[in-house]
Amino acid sequence: MGASGSSLDILSIINQINLKKKKYQFVGYLDDNINKVSKKYKNKVLGKFKDINKFKGYYFAIGIGNEKNYKIRKGLISDLKIPTKYFPNIIHPSALINDDIEIGHGNIIHAYVTISRDVKIDNFVNILPKVTVNHDVNIKSYTIINSNTVISGDINIGENCYIGQGSNLRDHINIGDKTLIGMGSVVTKDLEGNFTYFGNPAKIKA
Repeated sequence: MGASGSSLDILSIINQINLKKKKYQFVGYLDDNINKVSKKYKNKVLGKFKDINKFKGYYFAIGIGNEKNYKIRKGLISDLKIPTKYFPNIIHPSALINDDIEIGHGNIIHAYVTISRDVKIDNFVNILPKVTVNHDVNIKSYTIINSNTVISGDINIGENCYIGQGSNLRDHINIGDKTLIGMGSVVTKDLEGNFTYFGNPAKIKA
């Protein structure tokens, strides 16, 4: 789902998985805005998101979501009414993940991600390359964590959040739902949901 940005990177993860053991066969993309799709990929777009029901028994992955549209992910998945079992977790073989984590469905974990013990990840979370998630972290559904972010231990990250590239979150804090954290921010205390924060230390954007 999506034919630009990090959605395209998911195919690279799938290819790396298949090099280890053949597991998936890529069929194509669904995208609502064909005009934004690169010419290189347009012939692989099979329809719009609403056409997902034409592909009974297929599996799907969702990579859409940037700082401008990340909040639509929850509504999009909900409206399509596709059971979560048809959204497998797509995990790059280079990711280092502790055996005892709890993980839902539809999560995308990119290359060189490190996830420590006692971490809980709900559904449709996108964790980009070189993210570090330390122990006892809870990440709610539909959240996007951009590359090179470091999440310290004992943190609760709410639903539908967007954490910008290279952010650092100190331990023992809570991040509210629908929070946007700007790239390179240093989070040192609890953040109330539905606001945008940035800086060192991270503060509400005026």
